[in-house]
Amino acid sequence: MIKFFRKIRQRLLTENKFGKYLTYAIGEIILVVIGILIALQINNWNENNKYRKAETQTLINLKTEFKKNHEGLLEIIKFKIRHENQGRAYIEMITNDTVPLFSKIQAKIPTLNTSRWNAKYPVLNSLLSSGDIKRIKNDSLKLMLMNWNMEIEKFHDMDNRHLDVTIERSKYIDNHIYGPIVKLAKHDSIWPGGYYPNNISDKLYDQKATIINDVAFYNHTKLIITQSFIMIKMAKQNIKYSEKIMNELDSELRNRTE
Repeated sequence: MIKFFRKIRQRLLTENKFGKYLTYAIGEIILVVIGILIALQINNWNENNKYRKAETQTLINLKTEFKKNHEGLLEIIKFKIRHENQGRAYIEMITNDTVPLFSKIQAKIPTLNTSRWNAKYPVLNSLLSSGDIKRIKNDSLKLMLMNWNMEIEKFHDMDNRHLDVTIERSKYIDNHIYGPIVKLAKHDSIWPGGYYPNNISDKLYDQKATIINDVAFYNHTKLIITQSFIMIKMAKQNIKYSEKIMNELDSELRNRTE
């Protein structure tokens, strides 16, 4: 092909047809430019296609990541609701004057719920730290993803305060009620439970009667219930936000397959 064009140029020059040669040369330049533009267009198309495939895979990974953490948050809500209900029932019982003191003492003090939402978002955090979040064309989705970590931080901040309060109540109980000692067991693999030596169990009645009427014990338990209620409310808001993000991810992925 190159030899063909070279022969045409040589023939035009030999025949002193400079005007035609100039026209031909311009045409050849235009063809070369068009060829370059086409090559650039193809290259751009390939690059865009590559980025789009990478973006699609990122959206799939985000969907998987959000679904896993979403399920974890749902489980935490169940724990928090159960422990909040237990705490409310206990407080109502020990403050009820019609309930005998013996029944209040026999009632089990609600366990301290230290279950935490172990949220992990490596895909999202990688997008945010690298700046690749900008590649997501869906502005609504992009904004929600950029704001999501703030919602998590608010929840974890409240969770940390909740943990501090549960630890404080645990210390209070340890300072006012004798704790059991582990029983001896023949097999270490079997948890033997606890026992109270030297008739300490007989002293527990007075100790529990004391803390039941103690304002500090009531307020410790009340604060745990209050914080549990707040965390449940925050968790439900995060659930809605998470569902909104996952729905937007589904919508975006459907658009790419249509």
